[in-house]
Amino acid sequence: MVWAAYNKLLAKQPLLVKACTSFVGFTAGDVLAQNFVEKKDKYDYARTLRMGSFGLLIHGTTGHYFYGALDGALPGTAPVTVASKVLIDQVFWNPIFGCMFFSYLTATSGGGPTEIMAKIKADLQVGQYHHRHGRHLRHRHHLRHRHHHACHHPHTLHRHP
Repeated sequence: MVWAAYNKLLAKQPLLVKACTSFVGFTAGDVLAQNFVEKKDKYDYARTLRMGSFGLLIHGTTGHYFYGALDGALPGTAPVTVASKVLIDQVFWNPIFGCMFFSYLTATSGGGPTEIMAKIKADLQVGQYHHRHGRHLRHRHHLRHRHHHACHHPHTLHRHP
C-alpha cells in the first residue's frame, strides 16, 4: 500500500519525490554512520543537515535529469543497453557526481575554492584510480572515512595507503 502510494506520487511529481527520497536516504545514512559505524561520543547534527540537504538539493534533482536523459537516449533493458548505461554512469556521471559531492560538503563546511579543489584532487582521484583498477570495494571504506572526515574537518585531508 505504501509502495503503491509512493509510485503514484512519483508519477505525479517525479522531481520532488526523488529529491525527498534522496533527502531521506542521505539523512538516514549519516544517522546510521554516526551512531553505528563511527560510534562518536558527540553527534554532529550539522553534518547530518549537510548530508540531507545535499540529497534534497543536489543528488535527487541532478540524478532525476541525468538518468532521465540516459534512459531517453538508451531506452530498454537489453543486456548491451544496460551495460552501456552502466559504462556511461561510471565513466562520465560518477566523476561529475563526486565533484558535486565533495564541493557541496566542503563549501557548506566553510571551505573555499582552494579547499574544494584539494578535496577533489585528494579523494576523487584516489577513488577513481582504485575503481578502475578493481580495488574499489576494499577502498570504499577508506573513501567513506574520508567523506565523514571531510564533513567534520573540511580544511584537512587524509590520505590512506
